[in-house]
Amino acid sequence: MTDIQIATGYMIQDIQGRAIYGIGSTVDEAWAEVVRDCGPFFDAYGEEIPDEDAFDTQFKTYGASAALMAQVEAEGGAISWRVVRGVGVTVDEAMELGLA
Repeated sequence: MTDIQIATGYMIQDIQGRAIYGIGSTVDEAWAEVVRDCGPFFDAYGEEIPDEDAFDTQFKTYGASAALMAQVEAEGGAISWRVVRGVGVTVDEAMELGLA
């Protein structure tokens, strides 16, 4: 069992933690994926908002383990995952840490 997770990239999830919308080796790369696949963005009143505002108000960014990034690549972002000490990990990795 390992007691820390090493982030090898980044993941961007919605603020509620329901899905992962972007992954990448840098935050900018992950955000570009979100903008490409999900934009444009809207506020609660249906008004379009700038991408930067959406980044700050509608999404959360974490480090990501290599295993989580591979799972998102293979299965998409509608999966189960955990965030452990600021790093997104697979459920299996969290179980290995005794945190699932």
